[in-house]
Amino acid sequence: MTAGRVTLGRCPSVEGWLAIPDGEVWYQTINGAAPGVPLLCLHGGPGMPHDYLEPLARLADQRPVIFYDQLGCGRSPASLGSPVWTVDRFLAELVSVRSHLGLDEVILFGNSWGGMLALRHVLERPQGVRGLILSSAPVSVTRWIDDAAMLRAALPPSVQATLTSHE
Repeated sequence: MTAGRVTLGRCPSVEGWLAIPDGEVWYQTINGAAPGVPLLCLHGGPGMPHDYLEPLARLADQRPVIFYDQLGCGRSPASLGSPVWTVDRFLAELVSVRSHLGLDEVILFGNSWGGMLALRHVLERPQGVRGLILSSAPVSVTRWIDDAAMLRAALPPSVQATLTSHE
């Protein structure tokens, strides 16, 4: 595990890596002057890095803002052949990140897949979660699949055929 200081805008930040099974998870904590409850940001995917959430760093003047790339994403490459794509593994990773960074109290921000992960974390381990922000996060995969199928059925047949051929 390593860590280094960098500056994002006017707020100092710390980057580091947390060793977990099958690899290392990169994180960045942006420390503003205000002592608010930290905001822990969970990106979408799985498979996308955190980068598109970086505008949330502007909130660091109110509270620390933490980003991390889930294993197999962005700056957190997975070992070849490791079984990284399970919900339980991602939940364990989230618990490890919180523990390593001492996030006894946290506000979780989850976008898309990160929102589903945040919601599941809150349902299973609500201790210390002071807030939950869901952004474009389906709360039911079954419902999302049904809704997507309904929308897809309304597309022209040629578009449906193109989608089917690329799946």
